[in-house]
Amino acid sequence: MIKRVLLIAMAALMLVALAACVGTENGYEEDLSGAPRSIAITVVYEDGSSEQLEFLTTYAYLGDALLEAGLVEGEQGSMGLMISHVNGVRADFLLDGAWWQFFVNGEASMTGVSDTRIDPSTTYEFRFTPA
Repeated sequence: MIKRVLLIAMAALMLVALAACVGTENGYEEDLSGAPRSIAITVVYEDGSSEQLEFLTTYAYLGDALLEAGLVEGEQGSMGLMISHVNGVRADFLLDGAWWQFFVNGEASMTGVSDTRIDPSTTYEFRFTPA
C-alpha cells in the first residue's frame, strides 16, 4: 500500500514538472493568451542621454521578449541572463568595468530580466552603470 502511494505521488510530481515545461520553445515561454502586449523600456546611456524603446510581445518574461526583439545580448547562466549589451551598447563588467543596472518602477530590481514577468503597467529601465 505504501509503495503504491509513493508511486502515485512520484507520478503526480513528474506530471507537474512536465506541465511546467509546456508552452516553452527554445527556452522561451509565451503567454498562452496569445494577445500581444506593448512594452516600453527606457535606456540611460553612459553620457546620461536616454531613449525609450517600445515593442510588442507575446512572451511572458521580459528576458525572453528582449532577446527575441534583439534589444539585448548576453550570456545565459545559472542565475539567468547576464546582459552585456543593450540596444547595441556594451557594458561588460569584465571588459569595461561597467554593467547594465535593471530597474522596475524606478527601483533597482530584486530579480533579473529572466525572472521578471511582463506587466504592461510596469516601467522598465536599463542604466549604464560604471564601476
